[in-house]
Amino acid sequence: MRKKSITIPPNVLLIGRGTIAVNCINELKKRSNLPICIICDESDHGEDSWTKSLLKRSKDLGYVLNKNLFVQNKVNEILFVDKLKKKFDQFDHIFSVQPRAIFRDNFIALAKGNVYNMHFAPLPKLRGTHTSAWAILDGLSWMGVTIHLILRRGVDDGPIVAQGKFKITEADTSWSIFNKCVRSGTLLFRSNLKQLLAGTFKSREQNMEEVTYHGIKEFDATQLEVKILQDSVTASRFIRSRIFPPYQLPYFIYKGVKVKILEVKIKKGLSIHPQIKYTGCSFYLPMINGSVCVTKWKSENSKYRN
Repeated sequence: MRKKSITIPPNVLLIGRGTIAVNCINELKKRSNLPICIICDESDHGEDSWTKSLLKRSKDLGYVLNKNLFVQNKVNEILFVDKLKKKFDQFDHIFSVQPRAIFRDNFIALAKGNVYNMHFAPLPKLRGTHTSAWAILDGLSWMGVTIHLILRRGVDDGPIVAQGKFKITEADTSWSIFNKCVRSGTLLFRSNLKQLLAGTFKSREQNMEEVTYHGIKEFDATQLEVKILQDSVTASRFIRSRIFPPYQLPYFIYKGVKVKILEVKIKKGLSIHPQIKYTGCSFYLPMINGSVCVTKWKSENSKYRN
């Protein structure tokens, strides 16, 4: 009787942060292919908050700090790379799921197979950072999540392996787009995981004519006050790009009260009032070609709570 051949699952390193990284770990667990090593971000304090903790989930699964679980941002440091080499030799694949690090050659070389990176953007558009905000500011109609190869040191420039897209609506904010990316990214990872582990995928080069890039210093999240009497579309994009409740909310001042914005829509063709108008259920911010209607907001003044 012929013996059945035993398929040995590939040794995988996963590096990442947040809910999407936890979701990817869970998908690997379903396939009985948990990573032999996990690297968490230094901002991960081991507790779930607005985003899930990869460190907490890893410990729940039995991973041990400094054995097969590491908390490290400077992953390219020679001492850290040497530590991984001594412990694990090489990995079959590396999964990069929203870490802060940009990998250099010595870290990339830890994989004898592929280094996959999940980027919240419809590459080649929106390479770089703050992609959910720039999707709005750049006036994109579609957002997406892309899994691409990392072949060398670079920023989101490797061949595309898989991609999922979804439409951006006029109601979308940076926060809603981010959460849609988490859902889309989870589905993309799940549906392509078999091919990723086996390396049986077809990749395509990015079209350089379509590339857009935004560096970390381009988006100033401290600029939050909304200016009135500007173009309504520009104002709406400014507001929606800055609605990200875990970190910040845009605001305006009404009768000495700071009102933080959660939701807006454009009202065209309304008569222009030189002042902000409050109707009891909405605020109208006057613009040069209509108004921006604030339909949901936060205020410390009970008179203006909704």
